[in-house]
Amino acid sequence: THFVNSHGLHDENHYTCSYDMALIGQAAYANETFRIITGTKARMIPPTNKHAEETPLQNHNKLLHRYQSGNYVYEYCTGGKTGYTTDANSTLVTFAEKDGMALVSVVMNTDRISEWTDSIAMFNYGFDNFHLISVSENETKYDVQEDVKDGGLGGSQPFVTLDKAASIILPKTAEFSEAKSTIEYNNEVSEVAGVITYSYADRVV
Repeated sequence: THFVNSHGLHDENHYTCSYDMALIGQAAYANETFRIITGTKARMIPPTNKHAEETPLQNHNKLLHRYQSGNYVYEYCTGGKTGYTTDANSTLVTFAEKDGMALVSVVMNTDRISEWTDSIAMFNYGFDNFHLISVSENETKYDVQEDVKDGGLGGSQPFVTLDKAASIILPKTAEFSEAKSTIEYNNEVSEVAGVITYSYADRVV
């Protein structure tokens, strides 16, 4: 990717690829304010000093909201960003969530029907063939060795625990035990003792 402007309009030195757009989309989706804005179907702008009447705005992402013609609304869509220039053709970076798993889909250089149908096909493939697996409920190689007293309150708690929110994505045909793991310990004073990285089929999951 090489950006030469902030608006994305055509420049021969301005280019990107689907993978990089997915990474950018993933980072943006981690921002709560972005998720709220991109997931808003319609909004009414109040009157201003330039417009005496209210101004209605419609989200152009047809996976999220029925806009103009055609019905491509995808029930799991949570937002996204459309794009079009005569040089780039239609593009779409969009998001969907199902059963706790969030996916990002990217289509580029396509027509204004395929951007919806191709995105739906990719989401269906992802949700049909992959699933989210809890690490703390399945990991056995990093069991806690001992408990420590809980500050004189009469109880005890594990010295180290696995992050309850941590999960990996695997094909539905794979077992958690098939994912290889490595651990990198944190030697600094921190709430995090270490980070476990999982891989499957030579890809970090």
